[in-house]
Amino acid sequence: MVFCAGLCLEAAAVEIAIGESYELEGGYSIKPVNVYGEKAHFSLYDEKGGVVAEMAVNVGERVNLNHEKIFHFDAILESISRTDNTVNLGV
Repeated sequence: MVFCAGLCLEAAAVEIAIGESYELEGGYSIKPVNVYGEKAHFSLYDEKGGVVAEMAVNVGERVNLNHEKIFHFDAILESISRTDNTVNLGV
């Protein structure tokens, strides 16, 4: 997973509960808003809490969310767990 806000950071994987926010660099956060089957809908929030980008992807696809040229989020939706009500994102 790659987070870029002037400086790029990489992490191996992250598990996020559906409906919960995951804090990123620069005051940004990402939230898996909803899931349906093998598809998840994500929203990117800025430091003021406003939605700046949204995207729905299938398991195995890339989540690419951008806020103008200020911030970039890139990860792969590795899996959706209905048991734990979570999504797993990775590089």
